[in-house]
Amino acid sequence: VLVRRFINRMNDYAFKRIFGSPENLDILMSFCNAVLDRPPGEEIASLDPLDRELDPECLADGASRLDLLARTASGTPVNIEIQVQNVGDPRKRTLFHWSRLHVGQRASGVDYYQLAPTISVNVLNFVEFPGEHCHSVFSLRRQGDGYRLIEDMEFHFLELPKMRAPKRPPQTPLEKWLYYL
Repeated sequence: VLVRRFINRMNDYAFKRIFGSPENLDILMSFCNAVLDRPPGEEIASLDPLDRELDPECLADGASRLDLLARTASGTPVNIEIQVQNVGDPRKRTLFHWSRLHVGQRASGVDYYQLAPTISVNVLNFVEFPGEHCHSVFSLRRQGDGYRLIEDMEFHFLELPKMRAPKRPPQTPLEKWLYYL
C-alpha cells in the first residue's frame, strides 16, 4: 500500500528546511528572484545565509528570531517571514524587523550612504490587503506623483489564499512558486 504524506510547506520547520538549508540556497535564490522580479542582469546571483537572531537593543528588549535571513552579493539583507495565522499586526511587525535589519548595518561603522537596501518578504496564509492581487509591493513614495524617496525600503507581501483557486494555470515564476506553497 502506497501511503502519500502531504507536507505543509507553510509549516515553519518545513519552509525553513526547504528554503533555508545551506544545500538549498539555489532554491531560496530562485524564490527571491521570482519575488523581486528584477530586470535581466540585476537578478540575485548569490546568497549567503545569515544568523537569524536580532540582538535586543537593551536588556529590557527581547531578541527577535527571523524565519529566513540572507544577504545578496551586493550586501542587501533579505528577510523572509512566514505567517500562517494573522496574529499581532503583520504590517508593524514587518516594519519593526526591517528597521532592526537596516539599522544593524550601521552598527558595523558603515557611513549612511553605504547602507545597503533592506528587503522584507512576507508569505501570508491569510488575506491582509483589499483587492485580488496576491503580490503587493510597498516602498516610500511621495503622494501625488509617486516619486520614490529612496530605494532602500522594499516590502513584499504574498497572500497565498488569493492563489488557491487560480482562474488559469500559473504563468510567471512567482505564480508557480505561490502555487507550490
